[in-house]
Amino acid sequence: MNTLYEKVLEKLQFVKRNERSTRKKCYVFIFHLLLSECRSYRTLSEYNRARGYKGVIKCDRSLPTAWYRFTGRAGNMMPSSCVAKYYCGTHAPGWLQGGHPTVAQGIVSRRVCFHWSSNCCQWSRNIRVRNCGAFYIYWLSPTPACNLRYCGNGGALGLGRIAQLSFLSLINKSESAISP
Repeated sequence: MNTLYEKVLEKLQFVKRNERSTRKKCYVFIFHLLLSECRSYRTLSEYNRARGYKGVIKCDRSLPTAWYRFTGRAGNMMPSSCVAKYYCGTHAPGWLQGGHPTVAQGIVSRRVCFHWSSNCCQWSRNIRVRNCGAFYIYWLSPTPACNLRYCGNGGALGLGRIAQLSFLSLINKSESAISP
């Protein structure tokens, strides 16, 4: 059973043989199999994209328009509350206004706000968001200016902690080189 079609047929046959609650679970499973955006997306996983990161300044002005998923040290979703200026590896971090959708809501329109000055929504960009069950995906396009960036909810390491870990790594390597 290699093709998507064969997998769907197998689930439908299973549904016919089982009780109502199992049918509902199978329909949800089949629904997610068919959502192409939940299977084909780009990832945003950089540690310096996390809401807890303050350091090198970057920009999403040239980010290609596509579906994106936050992963790794960036976190697993976009924050849904205002993020402090100069965090997420940028001057004006972007956060999701309006909250995340449920699976049943499908694709929803939301606004990403970019915090600058004393305004949590100095600039904004309209996006689309989908709940894929185990994760969220976001239809993102380039930010309206530099230095604005889409932020993840992760609590990444700061530059001081990264430097400390790099130093410890060097010490461990030199100790292992000295050992007979």
